[in-house]
Amino acid sequence: PLAQPAYVSAIEGRQLVDDLNCRGCHVIEGRGAEIDQFRAAKLSADGQARAPFLNGEGMRVQPEWLFTFLRDPGAHGIRPWLHPEWVYGESVPDDKKALRMPQFNLSNEEWTAIVRYFAAWDGQAYPYQTPAVQERSENEKLWALTHMNAADAANCLSCHYQGEFPKDRGASELEKMAPNLNDVRNRLRPEWVQAW
Repeated sequence: PLAQPAYVSAIEGRQLVDDLNCRGCHVIEGRGAEIDQFRAAKLSADGQARAPFLNGEGMRVQPEWLFTFLRDPGAHGIRPWLHPEWVYGESVPDDKKALRMPQFNLSNEEWTAIVRYFAAWDGQAYPYQTPAVQERSENEKLWALTHMNAADAANCLSCHYQGEFPKDRGASELEKMAPNLNDVRNRLRPEWVQAW
C-alpha cells in the first residue's frame, strides 16, 4: 500500500504543506499557528483575525472546491471579514485591512497533492464523488428559510448571508458576518454538514 499513487501523492502534499509553512498561520494536524501567536495582541481584540484552523479540512470541504480555492484564495473569498474590499472597493480603511493567504505558484499536480493530503489525513475519499441530492419541495424550502431567519430558531442569517454580498450590511457589521450559505453546496461535504 505504501507504493500506491494516492499514498505517494498525499505524502507529497504533506511535504508541500511543510515546505510552504502553512502551519505558520494555520493549525494543521493539531499544531501550528505560530504567526497567529506572534500577532496575539491583535487576535485578543479580534478573534476573527485568526487564520482558520485546518484540522479536519479534508473531512469538511469538497476536493474540487479546495483545489480551486488554493490556486487563487483572493478570488474565492469565504469569510467576509477577510475581504473588506467587498464593501470598500479600492479604498479599504487601514483599520479594516486583513492579513490574507498568499497565492503560491504551484503546479496543478502540486495543488492536487495538497488536496489529496487533506482528504487522506481525514480518511476521506479522493477523488470525491458528488452525491445525488434530493430536490426539496417548495414547502420544505419555505420551512428551511423560515427557520434560518427566525430569531427563536436557528437564526442563521443573523451572521450568514445568501446570494450577492450585502454591501450595506457589510459596512456596519463586516466583522460579524459569516460565509455565504449559497456556497455550502459546492464547498462543504454533505456528510460533514449533516454531522455538524
